[in-house]
Amino acid sequence: MKTIDWIFGLTILGLVCIELIFGTWLWGDPLSPLNIIRDVEWIYSVDQLYPRAGPIVYRRDRWGFRGAYGQPSDINILVLGGSTTDERFINEGETWPDVLADCLRRSRYDARLANASVTGQTSRGHLANFDLWFSRMPGLKPRYVLAYLGINELWVEALEEKDDPRRFNEEIQPHARWAEIFHWVKMKSAFYKLYRTAKGQWIAIREGIAYGLPRAGGQRDVDDIARRYAEKADQTIERDSWAHSRKAAQARLAYAAQRKSFRSRLEKLYQRIRRFGAEPIFVTQTWATYRRQGNAISGDIDHYFIQNTYNDVTLDFCETRGVTCVDLGGRLTFLSGDTFDVIHTTPQGSRRVGEFICKELMRDPGFSLPRSDGG
Repeated sequence: MKTIDWIFGLTILGLVCIELIFGTWLWGDPLSPLNIIRDVEWIYSVDQLYPRAGPIVYRRDRWGFRGAYGQPSDINILVLGGSTTDERFINEGETWPDVLADCLRRSRYDARLANASVTGQTSRGHLANFDLWFSRMPGLKPRYVLAYLGINELWVEALEEKDDPRRFNEEIQPHARWAEIFHWVKMKSAFYKLYRTAKGQWIAIREGIAYGLPRAGGQRDVDDIARRYAEKADQTIERDSWAHSRKAAQARLAYAAQRKSFRSRLEKLYQRIRRFGAEPIFVTQTWATYRRQGNAISGDIDHYFIQNTYNDVTLDFCETRGVTCVDLGGRLTFLSGDTFDVIHTTPQGSRRVGEFICKELMRDPGFSLPRSDGG
């Protein structure tokens, strides 16, 4: 028995030593205090959301970023956002930040874009990322920080826990405290990384279903969204009408406190981006529940006016501060097939978003990046 005890004890000691040496308990990972999703590659089907032949690949690198940008020191555009930017169910190379980067490169801009979005984050979370995440990354000095924001601001209080990147905040439901501790242990463990790599390879071979992901339960597919819009398509309002002005004023009054709080967060985010040595670009957002047709708005009019109260704050802030602002929310309308729920885009919609932002930036005389042709 003593021999078995010795063998058992030495085995446990050896495993502990391996963990300490190859894990990130003592050194080696400047982002170890964070619980954002990093260093993963998931291959899975999205057939329940929109038509697609074959699975998609969702990849986040060791820094927690999506995109092909080289090294952190190469990044010249850093993109912030929530789930509509993270695009969990869109293939690598097809997200709107990917489309934006490709569009700029086709126009001979040397765009090195990293997607640093975190599902569920608001402007408050984007602000926290600078001190808790981006400042820990070697050589990260982007020329621009682009924030695609507005929708999550409607639920800013409910999303408070998701705004701290030290917490595991990318699930649909919040974790119990013990689950957060367990996840923190997994992220540091060498054996868990080995297990995760082996499991990922097995799933890739099978072209199987995503693991460790929130499922899309409760989300509407593209046909459901078209039907939902059609149910209210007869509700219209002219943008230059008295009724539009009245409803806009009512929405501004009803959300006065939230608008003031949002503007304060925009100011803080603007200041933090400038202190980081970058120029801010703010992009407004829209929903698939309403559409613009000429001078008329049709569909879910209430959604339109509520979102507009926040978009107006962004636009006014940009004008006051002289910040580059892309009014996607006011100028791009999601069409049938662009989204698989009321806000999240399909590859078709992502392409429209990325190309719209690209064209707007290239029209801005203040926008500049190195040219790939040396110009």
